[in-house]
Amino acid sequence: MAAPLTRSSCPSGHLYDFDLVTVDGRPLVVGTPDRDHRAFTWDPARDIWTEHTLANPWFHDEDGDYTEITSLAAAVVDGRIVIAGGGDHQGFAQWDLESGAVRLHALDGGVASATAVDFAGQSLFVYGGTSETAVQVWEPTVPRTGESADPGDQPFPRILRVEIWELSSRSLSASAVAGGMIDDQRVVVGGDRSGGVLLWDIDGRHPTARLDVDGATPKVFALVDVDGRAHVVAGGERLMLGDPSTREWVAAATPEDTAATLRDNAATPGDGAAALGDGAATPGDGAAALGDGAISCLTAAVVNGRPIAVTGSEGGKVHAWDLAGRRLVSRQVGEHSRSVDGVAITELDGRPVVISNSRRDAICVWQLAP
Repeated sequence: MAAPLTRSSCPSGHLYDFDLVTVDGRPLVVGTPDRDHRAFTWDPARDIWTEHTLANPWFHDEDGDYTEITSLAAAVVDGRIVIAGGGDHQGFAQWDLESGAVRLHALDGGVASATAVDFAGQSLFVYGGTSETAVQVWEPTVPRTGESADPGDQPFPRILRVEIWELSSRSLSASAVAGGMIDDQRVVVGGDRSGGVLLWDIDGRHPTARLDVDGATPKVFALVDVDGRAHVVAGGERLMLGDPSTREWVAAATPEDTAATLRDNAATPGDGAAALGDGAATPGDGAAALGDGAISCLTAAVVNGRPIAVTGSEGGKVHAWDLAGRRLVSRQVGEHSRSVDGVAITELDGRPVVISNSRRDAICVWQLAP
């Protein structure tokens, strides 16, 4: 395993969560150290941290004067960075990052996970509530003249796109719920309440596909095009690849083995290969070459024409997978001393890289090998 290209720590402690935005054509990390009234940005190209002060998200004084942001999402709206999130004791809220002004006062309930999804050029916030309550999809709030700031009066029908009780967040990772475009539909994907994986059309407000799961329910998800069609990547005890059009899992892998190559379909533990097996794979079939605990977070993107998934594990390892080739891109991308809590794929100085974070370790930039 190569050393990280960059390794850095937030000036106010480790980051609990982060998201990635693009500003002036360059990636910028937006993160929360779970320090009261604070958020940070990090420029990985120059290793520069900037602290931002956030206003009190509570509309009524009796509710308190504090922030608790253990889950954070960020998006660029009209040239400004908007952040959203919350925690166990603070409901979902939104801020303008530069000014720190509240754009949406804290709602009732807590926030387990938060992410920003780009739906064909429009960013929406998707968050899962604590205690496996519903998943909600919100627009980044742009205050309008004459609208009340009181959360009891705010125009929720305009900015709350959908509340999905059939989905829940079973992870504190940003990848607990994912989203993207499938054909012309804006879809979110996550774990349903029966142990399966459900895809939901947020405009039509109905499910589009469900994939049954034999065994432990996946907890983290991504959507990516593989062989010209949108596929679900799901992680937990196994790494799984599913085709919503057929409602079947086309590949699966488990951390039983430690060999570096992935072989398609019929490999078994006796083959000594880390294989993404066929849809019938079970925990005894084809191993994922993780060997260090369950998948704690993941992301996926098309990199140089190839669909790539990057996984972080509870044991601290970061792996990259070629989903079309059903193999590891490299033996190991990187490693943290503790569980990996977030991963992202981006470009830095014209080359693909992985950014990974651990709540008990530094944030790192790793080269994504070709």
